[in-house]
Amino acid sequence: FSEQTWQFCLVLILAAVSNYQSLFLVTSYGLVSYLAVCVAGSVVGRFLDETSHNRLVIAQRLILLENCAVLGATGCCYVLLQTLSNDGNHTWEGGIPTDIPSILLLAGIHILGSMAAILDSGFTVAVERDWIVVMSQCAGSSSSSSNTA
Repeated sequence: FSEQTWQFCLVLILAAVSNYQSLFLVTSYGLVSYLAVCVAGSVVGRFLDETSHNRLVIAQRLILLENCAVLGATGCCYVLLQTLSNDGNHTWEGGIPTDIPSILLLAGIHILGSMAAILDSGFTVAVERDWIVVMSQCAGSSSSSSNTA
C-alpha cells in the first residue's frame, strides 16, 4: 500500500461519514496523526539508531505492520460506512455521528491511521538514513582517483 494513497482516500471516507457537512473528522484525523508522528517519531528513530538488526529486516517488518494498521483502519471505515448507511438509528450532531459504536470506530480509524503514519515515517528513516553517506563513499572513491591525476 502507499501511505499517501491511504491518506487521500481516508479524507474522502471521513468526509462521507459526515455527509459532506463537516470537516471536523478530517481535521481531527490530521491533527491526531501528525501529533502522533511528532511524539513517537523520535522513539522510532532512536530504536532504529540503537538496533543491531539488519536494516532490511526492520524495514520489511515496518512495512508489514504499517499494512496491517492500514487494513485494520480500512476495516473500521467499511464497518462504519455500512452501519451508517444501513441503520437509521444513529444520532448526529453537526454532521458527525455521536452514537457509541460510531465513536469507537472513528477512534479506531484515528488510532490505526496514526500508527500507520508512524510506521511509514520509521520505514522512510530505515531506508533513507545512510544513503547519502553510502553514495558519497562510492562517489568519493572514483572521484579521488580522478583528482590525483
